Amino acid sequence: MRELREAGYSWDETYRRALLAITLTLMAPGTAMMYAGQEFGENTKKTLEPNPLHWEKLAQEKNHWLYLNTKKL
Repeated sequence: MRELREAGYSWDETYRRALLAITLTLMAPGTAMMYAGQEFGENTKKTLEPNPLHWEKLAQEKNHWLYLNTKKL
């Protein structure tokens, strides 16, 4: 999500592309590997340092939509 926003994509396009990426990841053969929080739109920098999840994002409509669609997959 962060990289898409930094590339200049709108929020709507960012969420659609994020769902497409999640769909491809979960449907590909083998073990699915996702960053923690990716299923609900976490957009912090990827780091090896402590980086707590922002669960309050689930209260936002688009993040909840992304979570529900990921859950269906």
